[in-house]
Amino acid sequence: MSAPTAKVADVLDMLITMTHDLDPTTDFDYLAQAAENVEQVEGQRLAEGEDALNNLQTLQQQLERAKTQSTRPPGALSEADHSKKMGELEAAKHALMKQITAAEDALAAREGQLKALQEKERKLQTRDIEAEHELDATTLKLELIRGMGFEPVWKGDGSLDKIIVRSLVSNEINVVPIDNSMTSEERTQLLWKSAIA
Repeated sequence: MSAPTAKVADVLDMLITMTHDLDPTTDFDYLAQAAENVEQVEGQRLAEGEDALNNLQTLQQQLERAKTQSTRPPGALSEADHSKKMGELEAAKHALMKQITAAEDALAAREGQLKALQEKERKLQTRDIEAEHELDATTLKLELIRGMGFEPVWKGDGSLDKIIVRSLVSNEINVVPIDNSMTSEERTQLLWKSAIA
């Protein structure tokens, strides 16, 4: 019986050690990095939108000049070439308008994502991460113990009164009272004896 007890105790120690390695700040760091990336993309999109708007204004000026020069002087483009050039300028104008619209839509989407990330970051900053981590670790330990068939029963003052043990072999329920005169090792041996009875 001592060999299985040692193995289960080792597993318990290993699981308890693993809970201390949990780092709840990883999500916070990820959200902060994502917010920074969104801000960078937002700046880039804004610059692209401004460049596209400048190009559009230049093309618009060229288009207006072309319209005012529709009466061709000698040596000017033929009517067919002029129409072709006008068509090219109009097509370029529409393409730039589409780019500007797409850039504005992307910018609006990024702004929405940035606001959502900033709200998450604000909520994370107001959370007590260490307290939540300790609470999660304690809850995990209790769930682990219960899953192995041990159910602690507490007194009204919060001290441990007894442990209800479900046998892993017979599935019977045994009640092990907590005797403070027993050593930790003796108490552990008694609990495992009840668990495999």
